[in-house]
Amino acid sequence: MLCPASPYIAPMTIPELAKFLGGAAGLAAVGTVLGVGVLSLMRGGIWRFWPLALTTLFVMALALHPLPRPGYTCKSAVLIPFDYDGTLVLLWATAQGPMDWITSTLAASTAMNVGFFALVGAALTRHTTYLWHALAYGLALSLIIELSQVTGLWGVYPCPYRTFDITDLILNPLGVVLGFALWPKR
Repeated sequence: MLCPASPYIAPMTIPELAKFLGGAAGLAAVGTVLGVGVLSLMRGGIWRFWPLALTTLFVMALALHPLPRPGYTCKSAVLIPFDYDGTLVLLWATAQGPMDWITSTLAASTAMNVGFFALVGAALTRHTTYLWHALAYGLALSLIIELSQVTGLWGVYPCPYRTFDITDLILNPLGVVLGFALWPKR
């Protein structure tokens, strides 16, 4: 049975999306400048790592913020890959046009998982020429993010405030590999 209240169909307005992406970009920029700046002072020439640091911190900020408000509802884990509970069928049947797909949480999260992690893969091309390095980096980054989500940010919160999703462990590294494979190597 299809559930019209599926969280994957909840519309996201353009201002909400802009606020979400802007907050993540701001956190990533500050973290990159501070982290790479400190490393640069310690080991000159480290500024070449700024694209990788910025893109990595950006996807981490996207995955972990916004932080929960008091009284938040604990999230559960989704352990079946691509388990969208009939959401694609429902979206296909009810979508009135492209904006319904673009503002769908399912479509947006899938595109962001692949697209933003592809930026990390593109940044990795400055540091390695091996595809398996990109895959390993993508898997490690995705696993750190998903474990942070399922543990309530490593115990900072009493229960998970974001959903641990096996599908993300597939899509995130896929995005890194795609970005790495498609970006010109130096």
